[in-house]
Parts: sequence; C-alpha cells; structure tokens
Amino acid sequence: LLDMDIEFGTIALALDVEPTRGLREALENPERLDSLFISSTTAKLSDHLAVMATEENLSDDVIFTHDGIAILMESLSREHQQLIVDAPRTAVKLRKSILSEAGTVILVTDYSLPSLRDTIRTHSAIKAINPECTIHVVANKTGGQHTAMPPGEFEKALGLKIIANIPEDNKLAIRAANNGKPVVALEAKSKMSKALL
Repeated sequence: LLDMDIEFGTIALALDVEPTRGLREALENPERLDSLFISSTTAKLSDHLAVMATEENLSDDVIFTHDGIAILMESLSREHQQLIVDAPRTAVKLRKSILSEAGTVILVTDYSLPSLRDTIRTHSAIKAINPECTIHVVANKTGGQHTAMPPGEFEKALGLKIIANIPEDNKLAIRAANNGKPVVALEAKSKMSKALL
C-alpha cells in the first residue's frame, strides 16, 4: 500500500505506522530501488500487507520525474503480488504520473451533487491520461446523511455502475482511526466491514 499523498497522506496515521524518508529518497533517486531498499523503507504489517508512506516537509519540493514514478511502481510490483496506490488529490503532476501507470482505478465518491460533478470530471481526466485502465466507482458513507441523491439517479447521471456501497458508520470509523486499526480488524461483522470485504 503506497501512500503517494506525500504531504498530507493519512495511511500511516490510520494504520499506526511510522512514516519514513524512504519514499522521498525513492522518488528523487529511483536508481537506488532494489529489494533491500524497499524492505528497509516499508513497514510490514502482516504477511499480506506492507506500507510505504511519508510525511514530507510542507516548505520543500520533492523532485521527481515520471520515469521515477514508473520505476518505483514497477519495483514495488516486483516485490509484492499487488500494488495499491493512494493518489493525491492536489498534486497534479504526481497524480498524472501515477494514473498513467495504473491498470485499475477505484474512484470513491458519495451520493452528493458536488461528488457527482467531481466523479464525472475525474473519470474523464483519468480516461484522457490512461484510456486503457479499468475504472470502478465505489460509493462511501451511504445510507446516512450524506446520501443527498438516490443511488439510481446518481448512477444514471454518472453513466457508470456503482460496484459497491460502503455504509456510513461514523462511530466505528472514528474508533478505527483513533486506534490506528482498519475497520475490519475492529469489527469484522459490522455492515461497513462486510461491504469492504
């Protein structure tokens, strides 16, 4: 699990992992990427999950190239069966480089009008960058106060099928965040966990 929101990413915090400087080093010096470097800069949480994340200084630019992103993603893919990248919302150049290398993209939305607009725009932008990738749409925080539009109406306007609905459960989400544990590790039988699984 690679958190590419290098300034404001929350994956390390959510999973109670100490972020490292390795991600910045990998981006700025991709020629250093080998098995030893990757194993020393990722946090192994289980046999099936390793995390690479950082919290970069907000006053310094991280220097990277598209080739560097491609090398990083390829190197991580060689070391692990599956690579999941959390792409940043704001760093346009970084996001474009990540999306151009992706085989599958999962867009997470809610059933609000602004999210409908942004999902349509994001879907179009991804297809322009990487026409070959598969895009799935997942609705989050469903069934609660964030369900501003009926799901069928949302899908019709979007022109895409929603592949999963993750129900809203603020108490469980807050407890998981405060404990640095995934929701499924805290309450595997909750509606949210069942939807995620």
